[in-house]
Amino acid sequence: MIYDILIVGSGPSGISTAVEAKNAGLKNILILEKNETHSFSIRKLYVDGKRVDAAYKGEPAVCDGLLCIADGTKESTLETLNEFIQKHRLEIHYHSEVEKISKENDVFTIRVSHGKNYSAKTVVIAIGVFGRPNKPETKIPPSLKEHILFDITSQVIEQKKVLVVGGGNSAAEAVEFLVHQKNDVFLSYRKETFSKMNTVNEKILGTLFSEHKATPIIPSNIKELQDVNGKVHVHFNECNSVEVDKVIFQIGGTTPDNFLKAIGIDYTNGDVVINEKLETSIPGLYLAGDLIANKKGTIIKAFNTGKKIVREGICEDYLECELPT
Repeated sequence: MIYDILIVGSGPSGISTAVEAKNAGLKNILILEKNETHSFSIRKLYVDGKRVDAAYKGEPAVCDGLLCIADGTKESTLETLNEFIQKHRLEIHYHSEVEKISKENDVFTIRVSHGKNYSAKTVVIAIGVFGRPNKPETKIPPSLKEHILFDITSQVIEQKKVLVVGGGNSAAEAVEFLVHQKNDVFLSYRKETFSKMNTVNEKILGTLFSEHKATPIIPSNIKELQDVNGKVHVHFNECNSVEVDKVIFQIGGTTPDNFLKAIGIDYTNGDVVINEKLETSIPGLYLAGDLIANKKGTIIKAFNTGKKIVREGICEDYLECELPT
């Protein structure tokens, strides 16, 4: 089978693109997802109960396409996305990590990790902006492997001393979550002020500091991590060391540039080249969601990219669609 549209990634932008394509009368649509479930980044990056809507991030909720979530928490948003998938009967193949995309004679070949190849007339890459979490330059002793984490969902952490490292929204949300789990929480950040954090998270963090529910270690840069009888001794360049049970690094992630460059997509000045229809330098291959939002996307923005790609790009230039009025 040659699919009309093959979508890489089952986050909000991937789901939206598939829904918009179905609404345009296209039948053969497939989403490939490397993880065991959809919207994996939302599940991993946000703490339970956290609002994830555009209004929370200080942006208006302007929905252009079929899908819209005006406001909601992590849980309600995931449930709504579940409903979208079921209502529109989207076909998603999980545990299918895309390794290679090539094109010949106007047909794309998509190779996945388990060895199967798919063919498609058009491709939309809708993966998250962060491929893998950034690792610190500081050496991590092998004996501390279970004590050094890069997300707060891989272990249940309660009534521990925990150091969170980072100065963005994910770090602030990790501190808030860990405090609610009855942990003694410290936050290390290399700068004196938070420049990458939204105002809501910064206010919450300030309250936790003022109420002595969390302790800032700012500015601070980690010099060494040391295993002392199963505890993590964290030595800083600027201040005294601290002993904790866990260290959680929330210092961002690496964008999937290598993956995109391997496909042959053009870059200029470090940015992917796309046109006004979100099409890359490879005809028929589009980017959606966070990949085009300069790491400042919202779920609604991701939804809107799906409409633009399908209606203004794929249906106008490549496939015969039955667009509703």
